[in-house]
Amino acid sequence: MLSSINKTHGLFYFYKAGCPYCERFAPVIKKFVSIYKIELIPVSLDGHKSPDFPESKINQAIATKLQIQSVPAL
Repeated sequence: MLSSINKTHGLFYFYKAGCPYCERFAPVIKKFVSIYKIELIPVSLDGHKSPDFPESKINQAIATKLQIQSVPAL
């Protein structure tokens, strides 16, 4: 099932640089999206990009719209 969901869905990954939980979760989510070929859009909530996700977007508005209140969040 997960192998076919990548055709129509993707994931947002919300994090803050320096967050110990985010740093531990980053390799897990990277491996997951690599295995299942799911598109990932990493979003920094503090304006600092993670070395694991240098292509991150910096966008607090989407987090507010989705009511993200803690990190890491998918």
